[in-house]
Amino acid sequence: MNDSVSGSSVSDGFCTPWNTIPIPNDAFAQSLLQNDTNIFFARYIIPCIIVVCFLSNAAFLFMVYRVNRMQTITNFYLVNIAIADLIFGCIAPSMYAYSVTSSPLFGNIPFDVNNPCFLTFYPSYSAWFVSVGGVTVVSFERFIAVCYPLRAHSMQSKSRTLAVTVGIWIFAITMGGLTVPRYGKTLKLCLIWPDGDAYIDMPTIFQTCIPMGTGKSIAIYTEIIEAASFFVALLVNAYFYGNIIYALSSRSVVGDEDSKQHAHTTQIRNQVARALVINGIVFFITQTPYRINNIDGLSKTFNGTGFLTKSQSDTLKVISRGFLYLNSAINSFIYAFSSSFYRHGFREAFSLPTIKRMGTVSKSFTASRSVSEKTAHTNI
Repeated sequence: MNDSVSGSSVSDGFCTPWNTIPIPNDAFAQSLLQNDTNIFFARYIIPCIIVVCFLSNAAFLFMVYRVNRMQTITNFYLVNIAIADLIFGCIAPSMYAYSVTSSPLFGNIPFDVNNPCFLTFYPSYSAWFVSVGGVTVVSFERFIAVCYPLRAHSMQSKSRTLAVTVGIWIFAITMGGLTVPRYGKTLKLCLIWPDGDAYIDMPTIFQTCIPMGTGKSIAIYTEIIEAASFFVALLVNAYFYGNIIYALSSRSVVGDEDSKQHAHTTQIRNQVARALVINGIVFFITQTPYRINNIDGLSKTFNGTGFLTKSQSDTLKVISRGFLYLNSAINSFIYAFSSSFYRHGFREAFSLPTIKRMGTVSKSFTASRSVSEKTAHTNI
């Protein structure tokens, strides 16, 4: 029988009657094993998400670095979101996939380091809060720029942008520290498997993550923090998005703009609205399954039972993690490919054929210094 999962042998004096769990029957043994959905996601879906996450966010960072006109205040915030997405969307799923594929036990943390659960979850929680905080700040910037353009001009400065960015990271690191107790403690157990050939190679050391401290209070308040952070961010962003879309749809173009400029301004306006709607929908869809698990977890903590069975909860946990990781992988696509401004930036950064090199110069693009276009470009 395999004596270790993380390098510790049962002969080193670790196993005692207090931390040894005898597995009474086959049914209980099967409940400890990875399910097919978990294995499929870890082996095939998660690696694809990691690759897409790295390429998309790295491409966005390279584009902002390479193209000077892309170094705007809004893009500075988006750079921080991309960095957070790289941390969350590459490190977290990599560790998750390794945990699943390296051990047949569901929920096992096979890392031979001190406090593996804390080291696994703290960076992920902090990066997620950076992403949420960054998206909310960008939404606020768009809201001010579209609804109060004169005030937006007076608010834009490098010092303010830097201060807000530092504030986002301080907020995220603090919230990560407040949330990580949900899974921050490592529980290490010794397992005694039933007799039979099916269990000969099963590991006898099992590490899993549990709430720090004792009692239900830690689990309850961390679940509430996670769920509340999501719903507050969703409501705040929905308010900003609603006002922006209303302002864009009701604003009429005035002045001596010719028909081409009018059409271009309308196109930019529609791009902003489309980007906002897509971003809001994707954020809601990818985050909601995980929040359903939060609510189910709260119900189980309070009442002992939830509205999901163990099998349903385990399956939803796998799927919801996939959606969370996917959101980190596609955020850059949403921002980058919902606007011709970013498409031109990517073409220029990667030296792809542009409209200009093909001989068709767009006056509306090369002369993109009008007030309406500045506002749209800064806030897409």
